[in-house]
Amino acid sequence: MAVPKTVVQKTAFLVGIALTLSLIVVFGCTKSVDVLRDGGFETQAPDQAGPVGWSVTRVPHTKDFVAFAWDDRVSHTGTRSVSISIDESHPDDQIDYNWNRAVPECRPGKTYEVTGWVKAHNLKSTAFIVVQCWDNAFSKMLSFATTQQEFQITGTTDWVQVKITIGIPVETRRVMILAGIRAPDNRGGKVWFDDFQIAPVADNP
Repeated sequence: MAVPKTVVQKTAFLVGIALTLSLIVVFGCTKSVDVLRDGGFETQAPDQAGPVGWSVTRVPHTKDFVAFAWDDRVSHTGTRSVSISIDESHPDDQIDYNWNRAVPECRPGKTYEVTGWVKAHNLKSTAFIVVQCWDNAFSKMLSFATTQQEFQITGTTDWVQVKITIGIPVETRRVMILAGIRAPDNRGGKVWFDDFQIAPVADNP
């Protein structure tokens, strides 16, 4: 008894979908695989000082003019974000204050898309997200990417998504992500960051 043509076509279609999905799983060719741990800033560090894995810049002589917060009142999703606010009386010293962390899951030779959400209050120069690739001794920066050119987050805004793409040089031993604002440009300003993701782009070998 002959099998109807429509049944054969439908079966072939389903087999094709299954094969495609299996290839995505095996080779990781999808943007949905986020390699950044706690990019939503939800998990508390063991020392209870902030979100797990994240650190901040601290300059001793200006520490009283900047505030870093693990914010439980403002968030893009979930219950937490991180923020930086700069006092109106900040000295003239030029400092890029930022939240930062290492991303050991980024693999040399691969290309990644970095996305994040930013909310601003009274900013005069743009908030930024930067990815840096370093050698093992932190003596040479091999590559970097920044949102500063394509995304100008200034003034007072609701949540805005920003993104950058970076190829990790094969010599890279440390990848860092930083998110912040500059002083003294942003005296009286504040920024919040939330929902960061770092995912391999679909055309990675």
